[in-house]
Amino acid sequence: MILYLYGPDSYRRQEKLKWYLEKFKEKHSGLTIESFDLKNEDELIKLKEFSTAQSLFENSKFGILNNLNETDPKGLEDVFKISFDSKILTLAISVEKALPKDFKFLNNRDGIVAEEFKLPTVADFASFIKTEADRRKIKLSLDQSRILAQNYQNDTWGLMTELEKMRLGGSPESFEEINFFMLVTKLQRAGNAKQALPALERLLSENDPAMLFNFLASRASGNAKIKMADYDAAIKSGKLEYEEVLLDAILA
Repeated sequence: MILYLYGPDSYRRQEKLKWYLEKFKEKHSGLTIESFDLKNEDELIKLKEFSTAQSLFENSKFGILNNLNETDPKGLEDVFKISFDSKILTLAISVEKALPKDFKFLNNRDGIVAEEFKLPTVADFASFIKTEADRRKIKLSLDQSRILAQNYQNDTWGLMTELEKMRLGGSPESFEEINFFMLVTKLQRAGNAKQALPALERLLSENDPAMLFNFLASRASGNAKIKMADYDAAIKSGKLEYEEVLLDAILA
């Protein structure tokens, strides 16, 4: 069997993988679990050995495949065929984006369980916050739930971190609604587009793009300041708009 979990909500995707692991542990006393990072060529060899090896002491094997997009799909066809035909081998795939068409041999097959994990809608996120808070025996006021929803929309991992702080004794009264300067700090320190884009979206929904660009440019230094000057020239020559420049700066 193959478990195919995909989608940008990495927290719920990871939680579902944990759920499957617990179910397999409950069902199989002789369970062997291994993870394989397929961006390394040696790991594919280990995966093939894991898939074909037999032991008198194991009645189930569970392989977790990471970075599946970074390996040649043709090298996995035999491994997947073994999993489809086997009664003891289960392979779990967890990826942020749906696999490309090169993996078409996974489509329309018996023995594959696929589940997509989209980012929650605003309504779904409010319900998600309540469910996770209740699970941790945390009581949130409507105002606190609203602030959490605003601060962590599209960031389920950030929300879980905040709730865990509360579970361990953090005070919910200390929550603050994210303001302009907090969002700018999050934007500059995010480190990757997945975290920075929600902050940029929020800033653009509440502020003039030209003002935001000029504010960020005034805080830039070194190579970043040179880059902002290039952006400014492109804007003034009519080649780019402020929104395009801000998005490009985040994705660069």
